[in-house]
Amino acid sequence: MIEGVVLAGGRSRRMGTDKALVTFEGEPMYLRATRILKEGGCSMISVISRSPLPGDESINGFWTDVHGGQGPLDGLITALRNVQSPYFCLLAIDLPRVTPPAIARLWRTIDENETLDVAHLSAPSGPQALAACWRSRVLERAESFFDSGGRSVHDLVGGLRVATLAVSDSELLNVNSPAQMPGAEAE
Repeated sequence: MIEGVVLAGGRSRRMGTDKALVTFEGEPMYLRATRILKEGGCSMISVISRSPLPGDESINGFWTDVHGGQGPLDGLITALRNVQSPYFCLLAIDLPRVTPPAIARLWRTIDENETLDVAHLSAPSGPQALAACWRSRVLERAESFFDSGGRSVHDLVGGLRVATLAVSDSELLNVNSPAQMPGAEAE
């Protein structure tokens, strides 16, 4: 069983409305991320959100951030505390162009190399640790990093054993505001 976790718990300040419910190419962003994970091979999907979201048959559960919504690292720690398998795929809703084949490449990479802590996507513009597969064993290190004041997932990754899988910049399009929403409309 491969677990997938959707990060949908951001404050959506730049978007102006709950980003999870904003449609991108006809789908609410949280359901789009759920579908991408499912089509990428994840059989059990959970969503981390700040506010209640409509359920869907493809979602197995909803979680809230363990530290009250202190950014993506809080979401990662929430996932690390709750997943049941040795690794899981994580996808932030603001990365709507990640493809199911990229998700499959991530979990295959981490599945084939026990020494890896994380496998993440990277484009020429830079790496993206919120489109990644994480080993559950990273929990203690992530919590220690958080407790010492760290809040950057990117900085946490810097101290781990990482595989980087190349994708295009367009696949790692990061959508945080209406201006970054080509072909989409906010609801």
